[in-house]
Amino acid sequence: MFETIKADVKAVFERDPAANGFFEVILTYAGLHALIFHRLAHPLYKVGLRTIPRIISQLSRFLTGIEIHPGAKIGPGFFIDHGMGVGYWGDDRDWKKCDCVSRGDLRRNRKGSRKAPSYLKG
Repeated sequence: MFETIKADVKAVFERDPAANGFFEVILTYAGLHALIFHRLAHPLYKVGLRTIPRIISQLSRFLTGIEIHPGAKIGPGFFIDHGMGVGYWGDDRDWKKCDCVSRGDLRRNRKGSRKAPSYLKG
């Protein structure tokens, strides 16, 4: 599990130009926190427990604003940036095929400026 979390931290630095340092990422990235909660809940869900993993998922939602179903299969190196209000269905760990972009990001991209990577098709 620790190797997977290590890959998740590495993914933050690879995909987020605003990531400044290790401690900042570990302490302030809600998407990473939600993934760590998921990494704890998923093995419990796989062995047939249902309530405890769902409680962990709800705790994650309360603390981070991001809920990941404990049964979701997420590979190493997954990255969630600004996860509040995002829905995603599919198996692509990079979200590049996802149209889940907030209205504000859409307006910025149409004007041609980008502060962070966009995840629009095409």
